[in-house]
Amino acid sequence: MVAEFTAYQEAKFFTTDIIITSLLHDTIEDTSLTKETIAIIFDLEIARQVEALTRIKPHKKITSAEMLKLLYYNLEKKLLIIKLFDRFHNIQTLKVKTPEKAKKIIDETLEEFLILYVAQETAKLCKMYY
Repeated sequence: MVAEFTAYQEAKFFTTDIIITSLLHDTIEDTSLTKETIAIIFDLEIARQVEALTRIKPHKKITSAEMLKLLYYNLEKKLLIIKLFDRFHNIQTLKVKTPEKAKKIIDETLEEFLILYVAQETAKLCKMYY
């Protein structure tokens, strides 16, 4: 689903490496697949992008907010789009989540993702009017 959003909603991101990255975005977190294996099967750039999207870092698991900040401050716009589409998909599938998980997703979306959206829209308006 995330790959589909990436391909159809943002046509300029319809590149092979970004589609593959969006398909693999949770694999390091959710499977035994490693960055090294991804690099062997695909390539180093796709492996780097997938690793950048994982919340599991060398010393700890980071929050969604920390992940967004990392992507934003490292100017990883394409990866940020993948993360936003992933969140959009999470919102679409709330009905199949436990009430606790659904509440967590809603709270994170309001506290972290919505702020990013408002910041982006404010920046666009500033460019238009100033």
